[in-house]
Amino acid sequence: MSSILLSLLLTSSVIYPKKSDDILTNPGMGFTELQRIVSNEPTNPFYGDKPVLSYPDTSTVYYRWYWDQLTTADNPNLNEAMLERKIDNVLKDAASVNKKVVIRFMALRGKGDPIYDVDVNKGSSGIPCWFVDELYGHGLNGTSCHLSDEEAVNMFKIPQFIHRSQEFLSTLGQRYDHNKTLLRIDVGMVGTWGEWNLSGYSSKSSLSVGMADNGYKVQDLTPYIDAIVKAFPHTPKVMLGTNKGDYLSYATQKGFGWRVDCFGDWNKGWNHMEDGYPTMILHMTDASTNKYPDMLFNQRWKKSAVDFEICQGSLQDWYSIKNTHRLTYNQVLKTFDFALKQHASLINAKSSAIPKRYQLLVKQF
Repeated sequence: MSSILLSLLLTSSVIYPKKSDDILTNPGMGFTELQRIVSNEPTNPFYGDKPVLSYPDTSTVYYRWYWDQLTTADNPNLNEAMLERKIDNVLKDAASVNKKVVIRFMALRGKGDPIYDVDVNKGSSGIPCWFVDELYGHGLNGTSCHLSDEEAVNMFKIPQFIHRSQEFLSTLGQRYDHNKTLLRIDVGMVGTWGEWNLSGYSSKSSLSVGMADNGYKVQDLTPYIDAIVKAFPHTPKVMLGTNKGDYLSYATQKGFGWRVDCFGDWNKGWNHMEDGYPTMILHMTDASTNKYPDMLFNQRWKKSAVDFEICQGSLQDWYSIKNTHRLTYNQVLKTFDFALKQHASLINAKSSAIPKRYQLLVKQF
């Protein structure tokens, strides 16, 4: 027996792990934070946020930035100081607590949404003022950089908008594509909040604000998908879809995962849980209605992410007596069961309190 082996035997010790019922915080899985690094620490060191003690431990944080948050109003170049203060610092803070970051870049702010960023012109619609001036001839020299409904609805078809978006994403990709803290990109840029619809700007009904409902063909939108593939070739990607969105199956065939909003919507009449999601999933493989059917769509979870995000508000609103569509315990159970059936990676519950009534369901999930 070698002296080295003998030494190892003499100095080794036996460890007996203790049984634990604690929930494991798995990398890239579970609940995610929204616009904050840590929710549930009693003394949160980041940004002075009040702790949300009922929120689960997380391994992932989710951040979104509009175009006008990363460049000055009169300069088309991305601003180095803004990038450092916003994106770089978030990546640094997340890494310091062993968390990963999901990012969405957006172009069109929700109509009437409040603006909290001191760097942003208060009349901005998300597009930098210099670019509004380039596209529409107003936005600088004292003129408003607010977009009209017509300008917002038609903007994503304009070749110059596509070109500038490609430049914007390319610059970001050069800076962040190899960042080890960046878990994935949630592909935005198109539509209100980067969610591939024209909510608030379209004159159509609330169920007809999708890009296709407003005259967009799939070939109008694939350049944005191709641009993100080119800009972030080494970063996993996920993208929102709708029941009319051929562009999602175009993206999943390029290795994207998929995501949906309004997780837990059981409103009477049409709702996402019973109507929206099943119809969308069916459409992704339907060659009779989809120009780019993905016959492997239901298997994409094996290599790519599937993410869910609740609608406005929080899980507290699911139970609030002020909510006319208050969810039953069984509906919440069915909501989480659906996510498991779809092999969900992340649930974005907006870093908000989890009602006691749902704590066991969240823990089991």
